[in-house]
Amino acid sequence: MDSHSKADPLTTGQREDAETDRMMDMKQVSETQTGRDRLLSLPPPSLQLTPVCVCVCVCVSVCLSLPQILIFGLFLVPVWTSRCYEERELAGAAERKLQNRYPQPADPSTTVTSGSPASCPVELYQTQPPPREYSGRSLSPWRYIHVTKEDHFPTTYAEAQCLCSGCILFQDNSQLPEHSLSYNSVPLTQKRVFLKRELCSGNDDVKRYQLKPVNVEVAVGCTCVRVNYS
Repeated sequence: MDSHSKADPLTTGQREDAETDRMMDMKQVSETQTGRDRLLSLPPPSLQLTPVCVCVCVCVSVCLSLPQILIFGLFLVPVWTSRCYEERELAGAAERKLQNRYPQPADPSTTVTSGSPASCPVELYQTQPPPREYSGRSLSPWRYIHVTKEDHFPTTYAEAQCLCSGCILFQDNSQLPEHSLSYNSVPLTQKRVFLKRELCSGNDDVKRYQLKPVNVEVAVGCTCVRVNYS
């Protein structure tokens, strides 16, 4: 048989199917290329920074190394957190800070000078009706004294002082109270924020001070507890 008369190994239908597959492959490649071009044309999300962020990131990363950034931050902390005042400015600055940031409780109306003599007022529980204040009705009565701290603001404040070492109790069916040492009177304390005056470092001729917030334990009342024998 003549070589030119040999039958084509692919039938007409098979040739049409192959052509269709080739066209589909080309279309898929074209769509993939188009999608990739669109993605490349979009700006990356990580670079979409505001002008402020770009400026900060560029300036810090280009101008300063990591150790320099840490050192720079240590120098900035005192500037942001404290300020130095001359002595004549301290009282006004402390008053503003206390009003705006650390409000102080009102002092009780009746106070005495610290160090003045005090005694357990058992007789008052025998003859007089109890007063309205808790300090005079408690089994562990107390009074308020003035305390002064020259390097703190407020400079003076009121603090509770227990008047009895024991407690005023009615024992053995007695109608009269007595000072019982089987129990103890102990103060109840509360933390309050004061501003402590501290000298600023420097070689200036004029002394300057900073106001540092500190916690101070302040007695606000007394209570009766059992004796601790341990």
